[in-house]
Amino acid sequence: MTPAVKKIIKAYFGKTEIDINGLIEIIEKTGNADVALEMLLGTYEQPEIPNESFISVHKCTFGSFDKWTNNVSYTYVGPEYDHIYINKDVDPKSLTPENYKEYQVRYDDPTRKLVWIMIKADAEQKQSCSLTEWMAGVDTLNGKAF
Repeated sequence: MTPAVKKIIKAYFGKTEIDINGLIEIIEKTGNADVALEMLLGTYEQPEIPNESFISVHKCTFGSFDKWTNNVSYTYVGPEYDHIYINKDVDPKSLTPENYKEYQVRYDDPTRKLVWIMIKADAEQKQSCSLTEWMAGVDTLNGKAF
């Protein structure tokens, strides 16, 4: 928090019986001092966040917004993958979502190799990103990012 903001807080709250230094410390510990101050002053407004965005080649649906971290949680439908270690002599093409665990070997097996397998083609995935990234994806979805 800047010295100017600290002075504003002291001036605004200095008229009541409150530990100003304690209040400033609490505001600074929230993780987002600007939001904390706006909430105390009654001026906080959640940003308008569009319901859809385009993130990492997926059309995504807004879930929630965390004002303290400035992150958006969202869902999208896409493939679900798992990774396992298998013997290097096993052909990965022979693995299926139903049998792949049968071929799993320990991480410390000297004959291992890492493989990724799609276990479900259309699974609902949950992710999060910054509000800035979400809004850039909105521009991409609306054709404004080029």
